[in-house]
Order: sequence, then C-alpha cells, then structure tokens
Amino acid sequence: MVLLNAGFVGLVFVAGPRLLRQDSGAGWVSPRQGPGVERTASLGLLTGWAMQVSALLGGSRRKQRPPVMATLGAKALIAGATILALLAQRSLGAAWRTSVAGTGAAPLVTTGPYRLARHPIYTGMLGVLLSNLTVARNRRAILGFALSLAALEAQARVVEEPALAREYGEDYERWAANVGRFLPMLG
Repeated sequence: MVLLNAGFVGLVFVAGPRLLRQDSGAGWVSPRQGPGVERTASLGLLTGWAMQVSALLGGSRRKQRPPVMATLGAKALIAGATILALLAQRSLGAAWRTSVAGTGAAPLVTTGPYRLARHPIYTGMLGVLLSNLTVARNRRAILGFALSLAALEAQARVVEEPALAREYGEDYERWAANVGRFLPMLG
C-alpha cells in the first residue's frame, strides 16, 4: 500500500507535471498569498497523508490483518484514483497549475473529468486516502483522513473556487451550479 501511495505521488506530482511542462508549458507556480490558507492547506494535506502512511507502516497495535478483499479493493481504488488524477491533469493542459496564481488567460476547463467534478485531482487524492483508511483501520489513519479532507475542502472552498469565480464569472458560476465539488452532484 505504501508503494502505491508513492506511485500516486510520483506519477501525479512528478511525472505528470514534467510531461505537461514539455507538452504545454504548464508548471509549478508559487502561490500569490504568503503563508496563508493555501500553504496551510498544503501542510494539512501532507501531515494527514503522512499520518496515514505511518499507520500503514505499522502504527497500529491491532494484530488483525484487514480482509483480503478489502485490501484488493483498496489497491484497485488507488489505481483508479491515479488514472483519474492523471486524466484530470491532462485535461487541464496548459491551464494546469499548482496554485491559483498565474492562471492568466487559461480557459476554464469543463471537459473530461471536469464534466463530473470541479476538483477531480482532489477526488483522486481522496480515493487514495480512503484506501489507506480501509486497510490501516486505526485512529491515526482516521485522523489523517479527516485532516487531509479538511485541507482539501479549505483549498477548494477558500482559495480556488473564489479565485475561479473572480476570473471566469458567470461561466464558472453556471458550471459550478451543475457539477459537484469532488463527486458528481455533491457540493
């Protein structure tokens, strides 16, 4: 499970951005805000994820292993989450950024996975975190999931969605009214 987590991070945050940068010039952008919500959310996500990986590595006092089907299901969910996140990244093309800073003249992307969710990359992350919780099944994994979910909610609600609404106005509002935040029709 830990290797699958590392694979997700490596593909979505290392290999994916490199390919996008080569194909479209998209890349890493420093946040406009100083140490604000965006950086706090990133720290919360990383801390929560680290708590889950720690739980997977044996932080549990429980001697019982998770059922084989739960583990297989969790692994399949991570594979699907990785594919979703990479497809979402690819759909963004030149509009892909790690921050809302520098969106400039990039078009509002509402196709591909963005037809179903406003933040499908976050949906992929949540899929990995839910998989970890399913396998680790302990307090540290639960707290890590809750912290990561809160961080992604803050990033989406406080940072990204208001910036997108300012940038794209009615087009964004119309799209957001019909598309869920992380899952279709929810949020």
